[in-house]
Amino acid sequence: MKKIIILLSICTMVFCLTACGKSKEIELTLENYDDYLNIDVSGHASGDMYGVSQSVRLTDDYSALMFYGDIIGNAYVKGASTNFNYNDVKIKIKLSGEYESYKFDTYMLGTFAQSENGTYEMIFELDTNISGDSEQVSDDFSLPDGYVTHDYLLYNKNVEVIEISGTVTPVE
Repeated sequence: MKKIIILLSICTMVFCLTACGKSKEIELTLENYDDYLNIDVSGHASGDMYGVSQSVRLTDDYSALMFYGDIIGNAYVKGASTNFNYNDVKIKIKLSGEYESYKFDTYMLGTFAQSENGTYEMIFELDTNISGDSEQVSDDFSLPDGYVTHDYLLYNKNVEVIEISGTVTPVE
């Protein structure tokens, strides 16, 4: 009888240790991704540079000497913790916002009176490595020909993760 109890105890311990050794795979979703990933997205005026000889007032607090013909967006992802392995993680991110731009030639006439306002949108698709890190991805939005903008003329920037897939597993 003792041998049967010892044998059952050993079997129970082996099964418990086997169950504890299994890693728990966590599916990434739009609801939980920010627990596991840090996402950095930026949008700024860049591209062809247009200099002016005298500062132009953009807001009550800011003037500029340089203007740009494009809006550039950058995105990258970094794993939030080294305690996880990231498996086949793919993310699609949308950067959108509003811009104010001016016809650069009108500055030479002494005014930035001819303006064009609009919206921009950029989509970034990123894949991470096992550490959860991605390469930086860039995209650009060109303003209408001859129009320029500045960082202080970009408004209501919005970043949205629109798709995510893959899993994370705790490192053992």
